[in-house]
Amino acid sequence: MDELELDYETYSERDLKVVGLDNYSAAAEVMLAAYRFNGGPVRLWDYHDGEPLPRDLADALADPHVRKWAFNAQFERVITNAALGIYSPVKNGRSTTVLAYMQGFTGGLADVGRQMQVKDDLRKMEAEGKALVRLFCGPQKVTAKQPHVRRSALTDPDKWDTFRDYCIRDVVAEGSI
Repeated sequence: MDELELDYETYSERDLKVVGLDNYSAAAEVMLAAYRFNGGPVRLWDYHDGEPLPRDLADALADPHVRKWAFNAQFERVITNAALGIYSPVKNGRSTTVLAYMQGFTGGLADVGRQMQVKDDLRKMEAEGKALVRLFCGPQKVTAKQPHVRRSALTDPDKWDTFRDYCIRDVVAEGSI
């Protein structure tokens, strides 16, 4: 059975922690998708590149015979359904979170990586990643020095490149766990 490891970075004006996943996903858009098949190289789809979602990824997301892994698989599945408009069946969805918790590890991806003593270069980009998520994944307060409600590759190209690396690294970290 083929396996897909997946991580999304999404934008929404809604706060996930306030409104819950269903309400968040109804207004979310996928900005980045990092993925790999069967332990191969991690690939990245960036909506700023203007290309449609890669056909191999879209097909795998809809295929009930592809095992799909993500740290919080329910998030990726619901976002796939709502934001990408691709029905991704629950069957063969696998959550690295559940697997880690079954082994006695707790917390988010960075926490579990530390607890498992995953090498630093294979772990989540924690501090820098949080700042990038705050910058790109929700609306920004407009000020005299910062006129953008939404930050992106167009407003912050260097930080966007690091954000792309962050998304890729999450798939690497999930695979390491």
